[in-house]
Amino acid sequence: MITLCSLNYHTADYILFQDKIARELAFYKDYKRLIVESSDEQRKLQKISDIKFLDGKFLNEFEGSTAHGKAIQLLMDSVKTKYAIFLDPDICILRKDWDKILIDELENGNDWIGVTYNPLHNKRRMQNIPTVFFLVVNVEKMRKLNLNWMTLHQNIRKKIYRFQNIMWRKVLKKQGYPKWFDFEMGYKALKKVKESKLQISSFKMVQPWDENSILKFDISKLPLDRMKVDPLIHSYPEEWHYKGDLFLTHQRRSYAKSFNETEYSSDWITIIYRYLFDKYPDTYSTKNE
Repeated sequence: MITLCSLNYHTADYILFQDKIARELAFYKDYKRLIVESSDEQRKLQKISDIKFLDGKFLNEFEGSTAHGKAIQLLMDSVKTKYAIFLDPDICILRKDWDKILIDELENGNDWIGVTYNPLHNKRRMQNIPTVFFLVVNVEKMRKLNLNWMTLHQNIRKKIYRFQNIMWRKVLKKQGYPKWFDFEMGYKALKKVKESKLQISSFKMVQPWDENSILKFDISKLPLDRMKVDPLIHSYPEEWHYKGDLFLTHQRRSYAKSFNETEYSSDWITIIYRYLFDKYPDTYSTKNE
């Protein structure tokens, strides 16, 4: 009934970690996986149940946002189940029975559910519309919108950024605007969704310094003035809640073959297991580490 869809570019260890925990916490446990494989890790990922691959080697000819947009387009055209989840490899689901909860939401009228851009982006990026870091959709309704997930060509974006920087220094800075709107991959699709009649439901981001943060990621390297924290400059994992419950975390700033290879990644993994051992002791024990 539901397929988890991702792009893999040397991030197989993230996907294996993600799938292991998702299967252990799932209610139905029979979801499918669809992977755009743009590296050489298909054999490594074949240990995942009910997984299919799409050839993504052609994506290596494009830069990051363009490659990501083409991969999302391919996944959305190829998924065959009624519902789908599009998610980054460095997402980790932490909510027991997550699949039943999300399917029930879709069955009861929601069409577009998931995480938005970090609110600290402010007007730099489109807010309040879930995007493909973690996006749960009714596939038929999504396809009727004929969405375009591509961004502007990188050379065009650079010209716009130069113009915006000039305008920001001369005018917008004094008015409190962020430095630029960065035309991130998918902004055209999100604009169309915002204007549609789809029923949208967004997760809530809890910042690591918020009182209701559960995971309490390290903030020692962030500015003491939280108003100066910039998601494009500062690295810290995200914590996302849905209807009052912790639902998932997004490591961010992952790159090829970086799983558990940096202090930043290792700390994220450690905090995840610490939470799971405490929250679900019947499911987790030290053997899961």
